[in-house]
Amino acid sequence: MSCHILCLVILLALALTTAETQAPRAALERPNFVLFFVDDLGYGDCGFTGHPTTQTPNIDKLAWNGKILTTWYSGCSVCSCSRAALLTGRQYGRYGMQPVLGPTDRYGLNLDEVTIAEQLKRVSYTTAIVGKYHLGQRLAYLPGNQGFDYYLGIPYSDDMGNGKYSTCNSSSHDATKREFSTTRQQATDSGTK
Repeated sequence: MSCHILCLVILLALALTTAETQAPRAALERPNFVLFFVDDLGYGDCGFTGHPTTQTPNIDKLAWNGKILTTWYSGCSVCSCSRAALLTGRQYGRYGMQPVLGPTDRYGLNLDEVTIAEQLKRVSYTTAIVGKYHLGQRLAYLPGNQGFDYYLGIPYSDDMGNGKYSTCNSSSHDATKREFSTTRQQATDSGTK
């Protein structure tokens, strides 16, 4: 199956509307919630939805052993805004998000926006995101500053340049920030951006 695959894996569980009003449940009482948010994947592109030639046994197994939701309306038709809408539950235009962020953009998802990861942390969940983040590639906008405990992925589309794996461990943010500043200064000194 050839398509840009984004595997946003978020360990989620409670409805946002009740996240602040309920006391945290014991770990054994809290279900894991895995959400796949995939670019360029149509409804019928996987085996479990009936594609006649594509074989997706691992995705099929997850689907058959979980909950299959068949109705979805994305918050936008392009990458950055659809992710922002998914993570915040808000329309992207209400907080100034641009449709697609590129590798040279200096802004990202507004840090004042509350994400589902931040809501889940309030009820003692551990959160992770894997794959293309595409909500700002500067250190301040990476997943560690938006409520995620773990991140493995690229900050923008792999067809937009050198997609680098980056970590988001917020405890190492200052060290990473210094490293980024040094790299940026070296790039400026050499005349590249």
